[in-house]
Amino acid sequence: MRVIGIDPGTRTYDFVVLEDGIFAEELTMPTEVIKKKPGKIIEFIKNLDPALVSAPSGYGLPFKKISELNDNDFFLVNLKKSNNGNVLKFSNLGLTKFLKLLVENKIPGYVIPGVKHLPTVPTYRKINKIDMGTPDKVCSTALAVSGYKNYSDASFILAEIGSAFNAFIAAEKGKIIDGIGGTLASSGMMSSGKMDGEVAYLLGGFEKEVLFEGGAKDIDKKFKDDYFIEGILKDISQLLAVSDAKAIILSGGMPGKLEIENKIKIKIKRNKIKIKKLKGLKGSLNSSHAAQGAAIIADGLCGGKYKELIEHLELKNASGTVFDYLYQGDLKNFHLI
Repeated sequence: MRVIGIDPGTRTYDFVVLEDGIFAEELTMPTEVIKKKPGKIIEFIKNLDPALVSAPSGYGLPFKKISELNDNDFFLVNLKKSNNGNVLKFSNLGLTKFLKLLVENKIPGYVIPGVKHLPTVPTYRKINKIDMGTPDKVCSTALAVSGYKNYSDASFILAEIGSAFNAFIAAEKGKIIDGIGGTLASSGMMSSGKMDGEVAYLLGGFEKEVLFEGGAKDIDKKFKDDYFIEGILKDISQLLAVSDAKAIILSGGMPGKLEIENKIKIKIKRNKIKIKKLKGLKGSLNSSHAAQGAAIIADGLCGGKYKELIEHLELKNASGTVFDYLYQGDLKNFHLI
């Protein structure tokens, strides 16, 4: 049984192929290339003839077949308003185009949930939040849990330090219980992360591109490292306050480049907390952890090697939308068109 996991990253799209639960192949392509020539990837997928694909899922949905996606789903996946800025409906972005190509070519697959959709996260933690961790972060967490012989021993905080955003996921006894998504977390390399309400007000009806500005790469060099590292530590501490984590697991594309691991070890003084890097699948050299986790989820959905992992994470019981439990302005009365 062959499955494919896909991670639509800011810089690259990563693809991981599993054969009967074992790593078989990987492919990494620049995101800009995918946007210009998505047909190349469709050809790659069709030639492999997979039983299932874990598709790019944006902000996530409860498990849904690609073939069943509608306009409301496309909006929920990319959360992009129409050009007039007033009507909430889907926009034909790169992600939507790619999903439509998967539909047109009858690729068997699912879009998958984000942290907010999961039943293992208490409802009160979902209030007034959308980005608690996108589906790719759920995938990375699934990869991390898969590394434990006994899934119930997996109590950790996953710190995913990416090329654009940072995100942090708390897992307890092998189940995701909380998360701080990239737009709620501290500054990433490209994104300013959580935003002062007064700054948001003064910006007015800003475009989503603003979410990719004000990150560590834009900060004065004198403050950059302290600003970046301290933000990561504060987010980790926030999740330590509500979890019984035994480890901090570093994931994403940035950890080695900025020696984040050593700096966190110096700052974190709780001796019971281990700090380690997330181990990828045996044989994988270049693909993202999220793509590897996506492949694991696809395998589990097919009843393969990782079936018990998917059941333990309770991923199939995901429900609702990212607009649930919002109590601000017009969003508290939001209805899909």
